[in-house]
Amino acid sequence: MTVTIDREAFVRFEDILILEFAAEVERWLSTANGGAGATFYYSSMDEEEEPLLAFVGDGSGRYVLKSCWSSVEARPVSHDEVVEAFSVFIAGLSDELIRKHQFRLADALRQAT
Repeated sequence: MTVTIDREAFVRFEDILILEFAAEVERWLSTANGGAGATFYYSSMDEEEEPLLAFVGDGSGRYVLKSCWSSVEARPVSHDEVVEAFSVFIAGLSDELIRKHQFRLADALRQAT
């Protein structure tokens, strides 16, 4: 999985616990979708370094991206950009899991929360 900003890679995850990440994304979407400012901070039980990915509010309604694995600096992103990207990610993962494995992501995420 690659996180991109303006078509440039910010960070690449080769061996991420995708369902763990999806659960954190879904949790953030369910609490932060109404407005900007809520920090997203993902660390994994599988990794010692952190954050693997974080969106930290900068006080102006935008988010600064952080990752212990990224060596580049990305421009701040808007709340709407984060919501859109996370929503697309959840929908795409859900479709792929159904198509390839007959696995319902929504059921797994409901149990994780």
